Amino acid sequence: MEIHEAGLDQLVKEHGLDGLVGEDGNNLSGGQIQRVEIARALLSGRPILLADEATSALDPNLSLAIHKTLLKNPRVAVIEVAHKISPEEKAMFDKIVHFDKHRIETKMW
Repeated sequence: MEIHEAGLDQLVKEHGLDGLVGEDGNNLSGGQIQRVEIARALLSGRPILLADEATSALDPNLSLAIHKTLLKNPRVAVIEVAHKISPEEKAMFDKIVHFDKHRIETKMW
């Protein structure tokens, strides 16, 4: 299920689960690498996920779908660092801390 949730269906279809994709993922795009990392995070089962620009190289629709997957899981607390986030994604977070020119603003959603 994590493969689908991370948007890796096409990559797995092309290479299989055990397929080689190049040393250190050299044959993967930035978006594919991010999706592999998201799948790894989903598989880890850890209670806290720290995501640094986790969907920055993804198209808006896939980014939204991945946020829905990550943020609907009640067993995982997600702390995400991002420069850009859509209004739809913002609405999914419980709290947003915004840093701007040495000022901190917190919003509860």
